[in-house]
Amino acid sequence: MRLLRGGGDTHHMKKKETQKDKAKRLWKAAGLPDFFNRKGPKNTPAWLTYACHLEYTAHAPSWRRAANFMANYHEDSRHWTTWQKAISKWPCWVWDRIDRGGEISRPVQGVIMIDVIKRKFLSWRIRAKARGEKCDVPYLLRKSPCKVEGVLLDKGFDSNPLHSFLREKGIWSIAPVRKGCKRGRYRKELRDFFDWGLYRQRNIVESLISAVKRLFGSHVRARSARMQRAELSSRFIAYNIGALLRLLSTKPTIGENL
Repeated sequence: MRLLRGGGDTHHMKKKETQKDKAKRLWKAAGLPDFFNRKGPKNTPAWLTYACHLEYTAHAPSWRRAANFMANYHEDSRHWTTWQKAISKWPCWVWDRIDRGGEISRPVQGVIMIDVIKRKFLSWRIRAKARGEKCDVPYLLRKSPCKVEGVLLDKGFDSNPLHSFLREKGIWSIAPVRKGCKRGRYRKELRDFFDWGLYRQRNIVESLISAVKRLFGSHVRARSARMQRAELSSRFIAYNIGALLRLLSTKPTIGENL
């Protein structure tokens, strides 16, 4: 027997990762939500269902044994068909995210108002988490530095209350209606008398957004929501300044003395 004294070397045994911890780690690394259902009860998180799937594929030869394992070790007693049906309803992109290595990107939502005549950014609203875009229209109108006479919207803004709000402000609005439109006074008017010639000016909006991506990149380097808003706001302001400088610059013509 060897007796270690003083500063002898000691080795600590590394704690083995459990099936539950592995499922939670892989689920969080993939950037997946804890619950897929927006409505209804939220009792069992999705990563725990994925833990049952790992037990089924790794050790248990049947769903019954996997369900018994979840009941005995994780205290989540459910019928084996419940686990099986829950996993069968998952879309394909869930498995693609789990199997894909590397960091998962989360897109930043931006609702932007652009002057199609002067081709500059008027106001914008940046969100780290996606939300309905229609609720940001009053905010964009308040932050706009000039008076807005009309707006060209995409199909995501197809809402009769939104059109009514804009008409009360004295602003005309054009937005393509969804297929099968049957309700709403202004939506019916747009369905029957849509001005496609005027709406094609909205291509300028896509051109300006594409120009910002080509100049500054399509990725946001900031991590916090506050710094993401600051970074994107700086890009829009820098583009407006560059457009103003190009407008004020004078180029020499042929025959002009240099």
